Amino acid sequence: MEPINKTPVYYETAAYARENSELELFRLSHRTNIACKNDIQAAISRHFDGMRLDKETAKEVLDQYGAERVSIVLAATVQYKSWDGRFSSSNKDWACSVTLPEAQAANGLDRRDDYTVASHSTVLDGFIRLARKEIKERRRSLSEEKSSPATMPETKTPKHKSHDMER
Repeated sequence: MEPINKTPVYYETAAYARENSELELFRLSHRTNIACKNDIQAAISRHFDGMRLDKETAKEVLDQYGAERVSIVLAATVQYKSWDGRFSSSNKDWACSVTLPEAQAANGLDRRDDYTVASHSTVLDGFIRLARKEIKERRRSLSEEKSSPATMPETKTPKHKSHDMER
């Protein structure tokens, strides 16, 4: 499924963007990461009843931003809060496997702090689990669609002539 927000993720540093006249792309990607963080927090707030997180919570954010950006925001959050024992080891391992955009600002600050999700870590851990599961299901369904004979173009078998004469 194609994300609604099609802003590409920018992986290079601000310095690189400045040198290559891509600073606006860098800024747009960074602002979109922040918007994604805000929408994750809002989705959690809407779908957490105090005890449980609705299983559909991650779908709306994934529909909006896509798997790549949601993964970056969530992985950056877990990496930034690596000290927090409320994140499961599987989510920590996953977060370390995600390639993140360069985040070192010229003043030494980590720009990922701008899009670190501030929701309660235990609830956020559940959201990450739901998001990872949904991403996996979407990828599996996409690969099944691509390999399914139903989506393959039909090839017509040539009709055999019943006689040797052309009309």
